Amino acid sequence: GIVKNSSVKTFSLKYCQLGDKCLEVLCRAIRNCCHLITVDFSGCCLTWRGAKAVAELIKYQATQRHSQAWKDSLRHKEPNLDSMSGLRRITLCGNHLIGDRGAGLLAEALEDDLWLKALDLQQCGISNKGAKQLLSCLEYKT
Repeated sequence: GIVKNSSVKTFSLKYCQLGDKCLEVLCRAIRNCCHLITVDFSGCCLTWRGAKAVAELIKYQATQRHSQAWKDSLRHKEPNLDSMSGLRRITLCGNHLIGDRGAGLLAEALEDDLWLKALDLQQCGISNKGAKQLLSCLEYKT
């Protein structure tokens, strides 16, 4: 349904208690859904494994966008990064078991991503260690 429906821009399964395995399947299914802009998996009982699935989704979409930008540059076109399709906001709030390990995986995925504008991680069990990894990623980009 969601994969073939191009009019859906926001996809929320907030507080559905999906768990990591279900999220892995969902992330693989929606990675080619270029029409989705926002996903919300708040309170879905996710751990660092769920964060890993989201990180892989971010990396996959970043690779696709880099590829499109490269193709545009070969055609002597200036790539318009803001007009490229794909996720711009991911919300994972309230998944207390994501922790520092999950934060590290997400930070690593964000290093090469130029498109994601917001990653919400409130109440995800992230300590100063995980926060420093995310901050380091942000400092690298500026």
